[in-house]
Amino acid sequence: DVEHISPAMKQFDYPKTHKHRLCCLRQELIDAFIEQKYVDFYRSIALNLSKLRSSESSTATDTTQQTNVEEAKRIVNEISVEDNSREIIQSACRAIGSVKDNEFDVRFNPDLFQPHVTLNQTSAEIAADIKLLKEAAEYLVLKQIPLMIQDFQDHSAVPVDGESLSEAMHSRGINIRYLGRVAQLLNQQPALFYLHDIAVTEILCRSAKHLFRSYIQSVPIHLLSFSISHFLNCLLTIINSPSLDYLSDELFTSSASATSTNNGTTNTNTNQSSSSSNVTNSSTQKSANKKKNKKHQQRKQNPLMRNGKTTI
Repeated sequence: DVEHISPAMKQFDYPKTHKHRLCCLRQELIDAFIEQKYVDFYRSIALNLSKLRSSESSTATDTTQQTNVEEAKRIVNEISVEDNSREIIQSACRAIGSVKDNEFDVRFNPDLFQPHVTLNQTSAEIAADIKLLKEAAEYLVLKQIPLMIQDFQDHSAVPVDGESLSEAMHSRGINIRYLGRVAQLLNQQPALFYLHDIAVTEILCRSAKHLFRSYIQSVPIHLLSFSISHFLNCLLTIINSPSLDYLSDELFTSSASATSTNNGTTNTNTNQSSSSSNVTNSSTQKSANKKKNKKHQQRKQNPLMRNGKTTI
């Protein structure tokens, strides 16, 4: 909802509409967000307790801003009832959205924006849950994604293709729907131009996949292979708009040419065979005539030969 979006998020054109209402936050993001809340919880208590005990608030602020988590825990453990400092813990619990007023306990309500779910909570509790969820979403966009880009710059993570880029995003709890935001930040880093190309390619491929699913559902089964080839031609080739009629005419022309070529080859082979047969028959007849003439001359020269046989 627009009313729950902070000005910082509106600068990035959020919220964005989706075709479904099942958008969720990954478990990796929830773990990182709660860990950050845990650190903020102890630092807030340590800072407020130091201000309470210190006579100079400015000096206390300068020293406690650098306090690490272990030191903050040590200060919190020193809180006693006699010190009248329990209000500090309760204030810190309210600030981080803890469901308990005396210890750190952060929980999310997954049914906040479900229209068919009736929440059995007070208005204050629902407002606190919405505030916590909004902070988690802002942490994802304003903190977690820039931290991943910083890791890419430091070469802590080096994606080499779309799959490894997706794995790097998922390991930090970043959904693929934020790939456009990742590409925008990568475009601002000239040294990461290769990652920007990978991100844009991944966007194009995933968009083509969604278009292909709706496109292929209405195709008859006997035209499935032809439709897949046409879709890939539109996606991968340099032709702006491949025409199905043009491709069909081209295939028909090629088929007709191949048929005529085969017919011409067959006729040529038949004619050659006929010529060869005629030559062979002519040669055989000439040879037989030569033998007959030779025998006839031999009978004339030798009167003893009768009917091709010699008589004594």
